[in-house]
Amino acid sequence: MKSQFDKVYDAAIDKWLRNYKGCGSINILKPLNYTSFISMILQRLLYRSPDASIIIIVDGYNSRQQLMNILKEDNINVARICILSKNYISPKYNSRYDLAISCCIEDYDYIVQKVFSCSKWKLFIITNDKISSEKLNKIYSSLDSIDINVSNNELINLNLSSPVEEYRVECQLNEVDKEEMLKYDIYIKDCMAIFGDFSTIEKARIGDRDNNISAIDICNNIAIINGWNEDIDVNIPFYKQIDDVFNPNNLKEKADIFYNIIRNRNLLCTDNEDKLEIIYNIVKDNPDKRIIIVSKRGEFAAKVTEYINNKFGYNKCGDYHDSIKEQYILDNNGIPIVYKSGVNKGKPKLFKSQAVSTYNVDRYKNDSDIIDEFNSKNQTDSKALYSTFDFKPMNCLSIKNSSNGGLDIKCDMMILTSPLCSNIKELKYRFNRVIFASVPNIIYKVYMKDSIEEKALNDDKTAINVKYISKNNIENFDENNCGIVCQ
Repeated sequence: MKSQFDKVYDAAIDKWLRNYKGCGSINILKPLNYTSFISMILQRLLYRSPDASIIIIVDGYNSRQQLMNILKEDNINVARICILSKNYISPKYNSRYDLAISCCIEDYDYIVQKVFSCSKWKLFIITNDKISSEKLNKIYSSLDSIDINVSNNELINLNLSSPVEEYRVECQLNEVDKEEMLKYDIYIKDCMAIFGDFSTIEKARIGDRDNNISAIDICNNIAIINGWNEDIDVNIPFYKQIDDVFNPNNLKEKADIFYNIIRNRNLLCTDNEDKLEIIYNIVKDNPDKRIIIVSKRGEFAAKVTEYINNKFGYNKCGDYHDSIKEQYILDNNGIPIVYKSGVNKGKPKLFKSQAVSTYNVDRYKNDSDIIDEFNSKNQTDSKALYSTFDFKPMNCLSIKNSSNGGLDIKCDMMILTSPLCSNIKELKYRFNRVIFASVPNIIYKVYMKDSIEEKALNDDKTAINVKYISKNNIENFDENNCGIVCQ
């Protein structure tokens, strides 16, 4: 069965061949994937013309490798297809091919024109939405633009239906936390044995409002059913045990404490600080990836940001939630922004959570664009940007599970700091303007082993298009070379 992406690619290929006679330019912007699009073109061409000659021009080494990997996975013989970086093509080029494709290239320059002039069919694939109008005009004046009729809302829907690759990374409870977890588990099991279910515990805590029965009356009924009465002789050991457990006052206290115990047990997992080093390692191993880190609570999201920034020594990660403390914002020169008027004119200005969140999103977008532009021009060493220009990007955002759903950005991967956050399907619907740059979408879930988080993972039946991958040793794992592909 064809995916929604495949249907878009099919329609675009049909229009290119029928309406434009196999000659034109087309925008394949994320979340659409140029490698999958090219693969589909080649499959259709080689099925009808197995001996067709093909040349594909790319901007550099990384794009060439990505394309070749996809073609190999799709069982296309790359040995008979000429895939070259543009700077390897001689100005004296004079070879003839049936099909010429250029992708990840921003200029319709002499080299591209030369290759296209020697080919029967030609397609210029635009993969960058930041190309200058001057360069676009040059492309469109030479090659008609093929409209694939995909609206922004349709792109969002494609993003929602994209396959997901979920990496599950375990974190061990330390000995102190294990003891604490055991106490919580015992208390919760005792409560369930006494009350029977969560509904009864809730009634013992706040009463049965539907039937107008008070909480203490609920507790009295439970006590009487279990053999307690007001005249029970507590001098007899057996009756003393019954009074200790089923005395209505004890039941009410136990019900009141129950939800605090549940909350504390959850917090011991969701906000466990032993996760911070694991989250940092994932970020460190993917330095030029745009990363969104989702936490259950804003307080832990703030801890994630603080930990990552302290480890990197600069603001690698920005907060986007309502638990941000008032803080100063620095300008491009590292000087705090000041009041421009009023009694505080000239004094550093404290910004509240909403203003800080907005600033961090703008910074994230700007720094991500710089990384993309540099990487497109320096394919052999994407990390050179940091050493050459001492560039310190904020390309991570730390948000909470219920942050403002209007977040409108792109990301390469997402880290969920707990499986008790919403599942990926729910998150993609809530943050439906967060567009994943990769297909499949890359997700990490960090969880505490032998805890309710591990149980939540095992119970998660999100969707058939999610592939689950366990990574118990994240220390030396790098998403860039893992070699795992969603089927």
